[in-house]
Amino acid sequence: EPFIQPQSDRLLDYLANSNGKFKNLKLFFFSNLSSDKIEGKINKITKLLKEKKIYDGHIVGSLDCWGKEAEYVRYGLDIDLFDKNMKYIIKAGLDTTINMCWTPIATFTMPELFEKYKEWNELTVEAGRPWGVNISCGQATGKEWMHPSIFGPKILEWGYSEFINRLEEKG
Repeated sequence: EPFIQPQSDRLLDYLANSNGKFKNLKLFFFSNLSSDKIEGKINKITKLLKEKKIYDGHIVGSLDCWGKEAEYVRYGLDIDLFDKNMKYIIKAGLDTTINMCWTPIATFTMPELFEKYKEWNELTVEAGRPWGVNISCGQATGKEWMHPSIFGPKILEWGYSEFINRLEEKG
């Protein structure tokens, strides 16, 4: 967890003192964004960008669905802190991605996640980054009971319909 590990501060300090040796570096942090220590590191990353010490700073938040289900799926996740931190990162002007895995337990609150995703995308436009939050979604594989198809063949149709309905309702 890069926002908790002291090695992340060491890395950011090293980059700050690098005299631009890493000006082509794309720095990625993967996190569940559930630390109350994010702001300091985000500020360091934005300073590195402004000083052209790195090329890009990108934060990938691990999140599969929304609400208490999300906290169950991703042990250690604090959904309210994730939302607060995601908004801070977006307002700081960093690129962001949501990395999600579609599992049976995540299925039924994914529409709420997509509503939140729309909210975050609106914030990126306000922050001057009109391309929005990226999203990457995979499906659990391996054991049959880990795949969303355990709900039957209509689950994909339901999921897409629900997603489209939410988009039409919310714009």
